[in-house]
Amino acid sequence: MNYKINAFLLIFSITLLSAKLFSQKELDVERIWKNFEFSEKGFEGFNGMNDGYNFTKLNNSKSGSSIAMYAYNNYKGEGKTLASEKDLVYNGNPINVVDYEFNDDETKLLISTNKKSIYRRSFTATYFIFDFKTKKIMRKFTIKTFKITFFWKNPVSR
Repeated sequence: MNYKINAFLLIFSITLLSAKLFSQKELDVERIWKNFEFSEKGFEGFNGMNDGYNFTKLNNSKSGSSIAMYAYNNYKGEGKTLASEKDLVYNGNPINVVDYEFNDDETKLLISTNKKSIYRRSFTATYFIFDFKTKKIMRKFTIKTFKITFFWKNPVSR
């Protein structure tokens, strides 16, 4: 009889303990929007390459910006520098890269900087075109963009 009481107490205490351990928290707005418990666990600021095996990432520092290439399956170390801080200079001044985009064959880079908001999605920005073969800035221009849906279709290669 003592055996039955001990078995009952053991099962009862395990049931109470598991109910306490596996009970779900109440879902509320604070957990979603203040604590960001359900946000994605990734990183932003990278562009995939055409080969499907590599990606590039923008690295900003006090001395300037650089763009490096990494492999998806081995994201460790410094990566291969495609455009260094020394390369991203225009008239002796370092370019503070805000965003960048490759052309179709990944031989040139469209770099945006000095982005200033006008209204909602409208903005002005200064753009540079960087050529990977010569490692030089080819051109500088400023564009006022309204309701941007930006897609760059290699306007440089003619």
